[in-house]
Amino acid sequence: MKNLSFDSFSVISVAVVLTVPGLAVAVFGGLSLGLTAVTMLAAIAMFGASVVLALSLYRIDGLPRAAALLMVAFVAVLPEFSSDTYYAWMGVSPLSADFGGLSLSAITGSSFYLIGVGLPALYLVNRLRTGGTRLELHSSQGIELLLLLMVVFYGFLVYVKGYVWPLDTPVLLLLFGVLAWKGFQQYRSAQVRLRPFQRRADPIHAVPSSPPGVMPLLVLYATAVVYLAVPTFADGMYALGLGASGGASGFTYLQDLMPILTKAPLVAVMAMMVWNGRIALATSILVLTVVALWTLVLGVLPFAPLIGGALYGSPEVLTLGEHQRLEVLVAMSQALLAVILLSRLSLTGRSAAALLVTFCAHRMLMYLYPQGGNALVPGLMAGIYVGLAAVVVAWDRARIGSLVGSVVGTGRLAGHDSDGEAVKLSEADGTTPLGYSPPRPTSD
Repeated sequence: MKNLSFDSFSVISVAVVLTVPGLAVAVFGGLSLGLTAVTMLAAIAMFGASVVLALSLYRIDGLPRAAALLMVAFVAVLPEFSSDTYYAWMGVSPLSADFGGLSLSAITGSSFYLIGVGLPALYLVNRLRTGGTRLELHSSQGIELLLLLMVVFYGFLVYVKGYVWPLDTPVLLLLFGVLAWKGFQQYRSAQVRLRPFQRRADPIHAVPSSPPGVMPLLVLYATAVVYLAVPTFADGMYALGLGASGGASGFTYLQDLMPILTKAPLVAVMAMMVWNGRIALATSILVLTVVALWTLVLGVLPFAPLIGGALYGSPEVLTLGEHQRLEVLVAMSQALLAVILLSRLSLTGRSAAALLVTFCAHRMLMYLYPQGGNALVPGLMAGIYVGLAAVVVAWDRARIGSLVGSVVGTGRLAGHDSDGEAVKLSEADGTTPLGYSPPRPTSD
């Protein structure tokens, strides 16, 4: 099949145009527009900015892995960071105390969406493209999954504690720092042993996509749009009653709206990467985004009520309500199942179907039982996720050992054997996880 090819600068131009009305409303006010119109314009601006940020990830394959990790962390989770910190900040004000109950809605919603929709979507695209029955990950991606497993365990601890405070921040940032450091070591080892990688021809890069230096400016512009549009959107949602009292209904609405506005463009870009044969790049971005949500964003979140509360004379710890705790439990249970299913460094059709079906069931039940199911539905879904993970491990007990072995136990680390020589890449697209091509013979 032919690779997808388009002028990405044209798409970005349209996305930038979409942000202008919402940005104007956020900066100058709604003027004579109604509340619904203002909220919709802010939502459209967030969507347009997310398209720009998502397409910028297509440029990371020319960067060192550590730099690319930081770019993914910053770009992919920016909307969730803006939304949840705003709710946590406003929640300490006596005039908007209900906002505090809506923090973590963006983190949990995006995590649900990326795992429950994103992974199955990547599998489906790969199936349509190649006819293969598995979505194969690269051997060096075991470290990413192992780190996600560590994040899951810490997330369970957050559920048990019921609060997040600044002492959690160093631990969470350390978890992400380990991944960034491993990525840097992988890149440095490859540079020492191999000639510099040459970027493979790519349809998106083959088309003159933007003048030099324009993409960084567009990323900065999209960042500003997100920061300015999120408060307008959040206030509008609350005023319209969709976030009233921080209850299960408002929390659920935000869990679904935020990923549609901010993560749908990212999933579309990752699907295009898979279609163009860059499977490892797409799956790395997905896993790293989930990790960044639960390390970078959650790690910084406690400072919002702490600093905001200090302005009102009473610094506060980010205490989670019962529904927030349960949603963290479900998110960690879903991530646990995803790690178990991916522990063989591949995703089968049955595994993809299990993730999609459980995600759809979870979201449907949350709307069928918006109040009475506050504890019942999350508890039920967490039990289903953990139960499925236990069944898979019982059926194939070597899975976790295989995952750990792929990182430290087999003499292979980050795509190299015990002697440091490059091992043959087994992935179908022949690239490393960040889209580099294998070295080619040169005349010298």
